[in-house]
Amino acid sequence: MSIVIKKSDLDEKDKICDLLQICYDYPTSSLERFKEKFEKFKDEYYSILEDEVHIGNVRAIEFKQNIRGVLKPMVGFANFTSAPEKRRKGHIRQLIREIFQEMYEKGIVCSTLYPFKDEFYAKFNYIKANPIPSLEFNPKMLKKWKNLPDGYRIERIKPEQGKEIYRDFVDNAILSIHGGVIRNQGRWQAAYSNSRGYLIVAYNPKNIPEALMICKNEGFGDRLFGEDNIGTIHISDMYWSSAEARSCLFNYLYLNSDQIIRVQMQINPNHSHYYSWINGFTKVKMNFEMVTMFRILNVERCLQDLPLSRSGEIQIQVQDPDCKWNEKVYSLKEIEGKLKILAVDSTPSTCKIQITIKGLSALIYGTLPIEEIQYFKWITGVNPEELKLLQDWFPRKDPFMIEPF
Repeated sequence: MSIVIKKSDLDEKDKICDLLQICYDYPTSSLERFKEKFEKFKDEYYSILEDEVHIGNVRAIEFKQNIRGVLKPMVGFANFTSAPEKRRKGHIRQLIREIFQEMYEKGIVCSTLYPFKDEFYAKFNYIKANPIPSLEFNPKMLKKWKNLPDGYRIERIKPEQGKEIYRDFVDNAILSIHGGVIRNQGRWQAAYSNSRGYLIVAYNPKNIPEALMICKNEGFGDRLFGEDNIGTIHISDMYWSSAEARSCLFNYLYLNSDQIIRVQMQINPNHSHYYSWINGFTKVKMNFEMVTMFRILNVERCLQDLPLSRSGEIQIQVQDPDCKWNEKVYSLKEIEGKLKILAVDSTPSTCKIQITIKGLSALIYGTLPIEEIQYFKWITGVNPEELKLLQDWFPRKDPFMIEPF
């Protein structure tokens, strides 16, 4: 049996579509659009062949991801597919490991994905991030924002028309959002062309954009046109740089309250005061969805120059069976407020602190406190002082990654 893993060719698009339909039940209209645009992003696709028969694929999309305030090269894996009759033979495991190697050689330092099943990707040492909370409420609850701040105005335009404002504002906002990603040119072009809603922009008195959101209206009122057609605003992107500008976005939502009875708004998990934005309720609905998974692919480059809050120095031995290049002893030291990491010549047997790549990924990405990582035995040999140092260096911090791929 011969297994070949390679970049996908243009003439493979029908085979890729066939597997997408089998594995994800893509509608025909989506598959037709995929075929039309495949040439633009075919270089992101990898195929796996068994005896020259196409049996699986994955898409690897490159981003820059904010890791604790520092942009790092990240790959987002999407559209993993495998022919059902060829499963449970280790082909996808081989595909993942070979792509890990290629991404490492390209300088990619970490990976994020949306799992179809978290236990499957946990086998490759991905760790679960927090689900993204989504608040659902009646826009009438935004009544206190019925007036715009003095000198502010709002504008409603198509994303394609406001693409420079859209891109510049979002890219700048991501610089302060742990877990957020900077889109590449291809992803931005897709965002412009695929958006079915409107771009709402709030301008300050100097006519400078200070907030924006992408939202789409559906339906009217309470089932006027059918049981499933409740008047709803779906918000996919929402960023602001001032409280005044944020209130402008709330004002726009409130002005829709004669037509709309439900707003669905994703909440940055670090905005813990969202309940103060709405009034006149006894309860609202909150959903948790879009669970992502994360893992480090290059320990040294991922940790280098991360901001640290205090001085200190520590040595760790990393265990990573899928990315053997990470299995080294590292010296971690604070220099001028930044982490400096260096692989050292010490043998693993001389390093007391052992940490798995799962434990290190959870620590750096902020998904678990160090005590939980220790409880899961993802870190061993650490004393209370070292535990406190790691806790201070890498406090629990929810990532906010909502880029759909």
